Amino acid sequence: MGISGAGDTPWLAQAVEEARRRAEHVAPDDWSEAACRVRQEALDVEEWERRRRGRAVRLWVVHLKVRAAALDVDDARFRLAGYLRHPYHRSGNVPALYSTTGPVACTERAVLGDRDRLVRDYPRPALLCRDDRTPYGAFERAHVADYAAALTAGSRRAAGTPAPRREPVAPLPGGVRLSFWRVRHRVLVLAGPGEAPERAEELASTIVDSEGWPAATVVGIEPDDGHRSPLDGHWVHPVAGVGPFAADALWDDYDAAEHDAGDPAALAAVLDRAARALRGAFDVDAHADSAPPRASEACPAALRHAAEQAHHRAVGTSASELRDLASAADELAGRVADDDREDDAERLRRQAAVYRRLSEP
Repeated sequence: MGISGAGDTPWLAQAVEEARRRAEHVAPDDWSEAACRVRQEALDVEEWERRRRGRAVRLWVVHLKVRAAALDVDDARFRLAGYLRHPYHRSGNVPALYSTTGPVACTERAVLGDRDRLVRDYPRPALLCRDDRTPYGAFERAHVADYAAALTAGSRRAAGTPAPRREPVAPLPGGVRLSFWRVRHRVLVLAGPGEAPERAEELASTIVDSEGWPAATVVGIEPDDGHRSPLDGHWVHPVAGVGPFAADALWDDYDAAEHDAGDPAALAAVLDRAARALRGAFDVDAHADSAPPRASEACPAALRHAAEQAHHRAVGTSASELRDLASAADELAGRVADDDREDDAERLRRQAAVYRRLSEP
């Protein structure tokens, strides 16, 4: 039944063995909800094992802290929990691989020693249109342009190329008072023996300040080897809490980083792609938002991020390959929808639509 759990931690090897044994004990004519759940768990574990290919790789949870200045909580939410200042994996921006808590206001004491940098980091062009908070308007566009430029600067720094000199930061306009905010990102990542710290620091380095320097701090790293089921006591493989969409993205990410975790050239490439993906995703969503109401679809954050990931993956891809990606995404959406994973299915359908639109001449 595929690759064994050999080479893994004892808990994960046990989870693989138990998932297979439980599936073997399900009667062929048993299609109860519990039986289907056991079969699906085994299928997810087998796919995980297929992608693992016997490598000693574990799932890790990385905790990142990011701070920024903002005009108010809505501004902080856009700067810290929307399009900007979130981690990028080698596989791009995959919201299924991270969750964000906050923003939470910081006291002046909490930002002592960092206050001036946070104030300098706020884009002055955005302040010129701060009274117009129209979605996708000049205010948000100024923030996106500034952060895309920051990602590009970070890419150049990582590659050892001098970043373009930025204009001196102007003083804050009269009457403007900035407050300070923080968020925490809980990020999933795969790592081999001894690789977790490097992988965590690379993820932190994909969040940058206005000059392209890393702006996130790693505050914790912990393995996720699954958990014991409260129902029957079997050891549940961590893939059960990840889902197929995120699991594929995790392995795509690890396959890309397996031989060069923490490499500056690899980080430079990630930041360069992130800058282009950010601009493209914001422009696409702005265009969709400006469409007539009947033609416009609701676009929650998860779908926006899924579209951004599709834009990232589409870079350098031919029209025929884009059409193949669209078909594959549609097919996978149908499969996960049948498994009652409608959220994953919607993200995949969104990506399929992006691939088809980009494949058009």
